[in-house]
Amino acid sequence: MFNTPHSPTYTYKQLIKQVQMEKEEQDEDPFGLFGDDDDDDDELAASVNAMAMASSLVEAANEKIVLPHGNVTTTTTFAKRPGNDNERQREDLSSLKTLDLAWPDPIYKGKILLVSSLPLGGGRGYVASETLPPGNLILIESPMMEWPEEQLGTKLGLVSIKHLLETSNASQLVHDIEDFHPTKEHVDSHHHIDDTTDNENYEQISRMIQTLELEYSSSSEVEEDIGTEERHHQQQQQQFQHDVVVLVEIAREKGICSRDGSALTAIDILRMLLALRYNGLESGVYRHVAMLNHDDYPNCTKLFPTDGTSYSEVRTTRTVQAGENLTISYLSRVVSHASRRKLLWEQHRFDIGASHLKGERYRMELIGNKLPPSPLDGGSVEQSLTDRIESATEELEKMRTEIEASIQLSPTVSAEIYEIPKAMEQSVLELYQESKQQLENVDHIVLIPILSLHLEICATVIKDNSLSNSMQLGVLARQTLSAYRLLPLQKSLLGADHFDIARTSLDLANAVSELLSRSVKTLYELKLPSMNTFGVWSSFEQRIRKEHIRIKALYPHDAEQHTKP
Repeated sequence: MFNTPHSPTYTYKQLIKQVQMEKEEQDEDPFGLFGDDDDDDDELAASVNAMAMASSLVEAANEKIVLPHGNVTTTTTFAKRPGNDNERQREDLSSLKTLDLAWPDPIYKGKILLVSSLPLGGGRGYVASETLPPGNLILIESPMMEWPEEQLGTKLGLVSIKHLLETSNASQLVHDIEDFHPTKEHVDSHHHIDDTTDNENYEQISRMIQTLELEYSSSSEVEEDIGTEERHHQQQQQQFQHDVVVLVEIAREKGICSRDGSALTAIDILRMLLALRYNGLESGVYRHVAMLNHDDYPNCTKLFPTDGTSYSEVRTTRTVQAGENLTISYLSRVVSHASRRKLLWEQHRFDIGASHLKGERYRMELIGNKLPPSPLDGGSVEQSLTDRIESATEELEKMRTEIEASIQLSPTVSAEIYEIPKAMEQSVLELYQESKQQLENVDHIVLIPILSLHLEICATVIKDNSLSNSMQLGVLARQTLSAYRLLPLQKSLLGADHFDIARTSLDLANAVSELLSRSVKTLYELKLPSMNTFGVWSSFEQRIRKEHIRIKALYPHDAEQHTKP
């Protein structure tokens, strides 16, 4: 079941070697929320994604998506409020141009306003209509479309468009997706662009569609005097073209038309594929959530649907001023700046650049006092140090999930089943120590998921009833040290009011409390600065626990009261 040796000697270096070998055997999925697959639809979609269209799409979308601290050109006048230069630009509400889309309302919408006058995200996005505290519920929404079963584990392709056209409310979905970026209005208008048109948005859309048309109108004959790889490439293009034509015919047979009553065309199908790629999230496609722009350091978070619910919540994670842009991260994992640039480029076709990295967040990305170059800046395309660390961490996370599931499903849990997590705990610590040394940065951002993983594994290991007293104390001591190291990193990245801070604070407080009652000497042996008396540790534990209680109170479980008819 586990793709790893069942041995306590399984180390970080062995894991790195295994991950590298696995990566040599299969290509990396350019869409992070889907896996690898040999399905024809997957290969066809990948071929289109990998060709010249990619560079044009990136160029077209880059300047339309959030660049948190970059220079932005806009024709709209914004009132910059007094304050620190590092604060986000905020707008006078009177200057905002509201946007009214013909969409069904979400289950719940808080004190937010959809506007079309932002200098980012294609000019559109949600802003706070009044000052919102951290933990404030701003959206409850069910996905307009969930991914089909055959799409899961594969790269996003035409199979999802086929699924969309076969749903009972296909016409409504097609109409609503017309407002997703790139919008149908802009795509249809690109034919009217000429040399006298001075509209950057239309020029960008024009380049996107011209590239798509070039791909779609490629030769119908496969040349025999070309190489095998090029011949396979042309065959994929042909198949993709055929599949697009089939989808157009499906729409015609089902009477699915555009909002203006016109029949769907091949360009409409391609635009919808782009729209799903740009706007889709791991749990599906959402109308209103899609209007939230990306930020590397967002002020909101989208929570996954929980068991028994079909909807997702979006909550603020810090105080948001009236008129401030509401943002989420389009990535589900904490990764390095270079990885964020790469993933956002590949998944959503925009580049966040590096100008927004400032202060402590800049220092958290340094390797040996230098910011490593991104492949988007001409950096090496070989797997970087942070790539290797992130791959190893993700592999260990998957193993931990499988082990935890195995323990929960086992009718009788024997001591042997805990041998793997005990070995993993040591491997994660070795990964942390070696990563810290190679990065030459004890505060690097990629250390956050490593330390978080260690806390989770410790929580599993401590359940082993066969552990001796000294072994239990050892686990608690290592858990205390990891949580102590993790907290300041999370605060620098997420802010002081994020719910992840509450979770780590609770882990730390519980571990310290247990050691205070069982072996205060173990706490002294950690040799943390100025932490050398029972009173100091006791006060520390109380302060951390109060912080957990404070932050937890910011996030009430009040979604259910907003979902009742």
